Amino acid sequence: SRARSDGSHPLHPAPLHRPRYALPFAAQGARDGRGFLLLQSETPLDALALPGPVDCAGRALETPRAVLLHFVSLREFDEELSGALPALAAVRAPLAAAIESHDPDAEAVLLLHVGPSAQDSFTAVAVAPYVPEPAVCRALGTEYAGRDALQIDLDDLGGGGGM
Repeated sequence: SRARSDGSHPLHPAPLHRPRYALPFAAQGARDGRGFLLLQSETPLDALALPGPVDCAGRALETPRAVLLHFVSLREFDEELSGALPALAAVRAPLAAAIESHDPDAEAVLLLHVGPSAQDSFTAVAVAPYVPEPAVCRALGTEYAGRDALQIDLDDLGGGGGM
């Protein structure tokens, strides 16, 4: 997959490679036109990358890990999100380029915004292939028809997680 970071940190791929729910939700949202999947979480990126709710030292994480998914058009981004969160406004150009250049039949555009506060957040734009294959993602995504958002509680998924 192609990944673009906001330049301040390399994009860690782990949260994007657990697509069990995220990419089918993106495929469903894409049926209504071009846009992107916004993945938001108050959980820091390093904790999202863990396979389960235990840190590298074997200690249980203090707070449950959750991700909120929204499928958003660029117009909605401009009108509702970019003014509210400066970190999101900073990635508008690479986001627009990714939306314009990706193959909507085979790939999803993702905007990842995670962290406990605006001062301690990570924001990145990525283009990821539909996994499983696009037709399977679209079929699985029909379960989400009519839903504006989806919250995934990563530690309640049996098996330790999976977006």
